[in-house]
Amino acid sequence: MSATSSATYSSVGGGFALVGGVNGAHLRNEKGVTIVLQGPKAGLELASNISAITIAWK
Repeated sequence: MSATSSATYSSVGGGFALVGGVNGAHLRNEKGVTIVLQGPKAGLELASNISAITIAWK
């Protein structure tokens, strides 16, 4: 028996890199669940974003 579940998260993220740096995003769904993602960056970048992400799992 398999079940599929999904949730939609609003995302606010940003990052800065000059040769090396960190990029990250904070995701929050309508029930208040928060996921924090971070990772290394290389090169030259300045970024910010707001988006919606749907995550589904089985």
